[in-house]
Amino acid sequence: MTKSEAIIEKAVASAMGKEVIIRKIRGKIVVTDKPQFKERILSEKQEVVTDLMATANEYAKMIMKHELLRNEAQIRLNVTKERLYTSLVSEYWKNSWGKSEKEVNEFEKVALRKVEELEKDKKPVDNNLQEFQNP
Repeated sequence: MTKSEAIIEKAVASAMGKEVIIRKIRGKIVVTDKPQFKERILSEKQEVVTDLMATANEYAKMIMKHELLRNEAQIRLNVTKERLYTSLVSEYWKNSWGKSEKEVNEFEKVALRKVEELEKDKKPVDNNLQEFQNP
């Protein structure tokens, strides 16, 4: 969205008193209300996909949080730093979609084990500055 479109959208939204979306449909600019999904009922497959995506998001964030795992994943997936999150989500999908629950749990356990090892290897920071003080 360009700056001018954003300005127009804000002006229209404030004039109408609600959130709006400006779309181009068949070459014409159309202003519509922002869709509400409160009463939407998901099918079983949509719920499975939503849950899988939430878990994939957690997986990617967990790996991105730890520098060593992030670097290892970047090398393993052969992607730039900007594409790493998307590649991690894709990797999770490839290892989880259509697989049995046991196989998915094994995949998750491997990742959790790596994180636990990193957490265990971290040494607590000693905030005691006595050694630096002059006697």
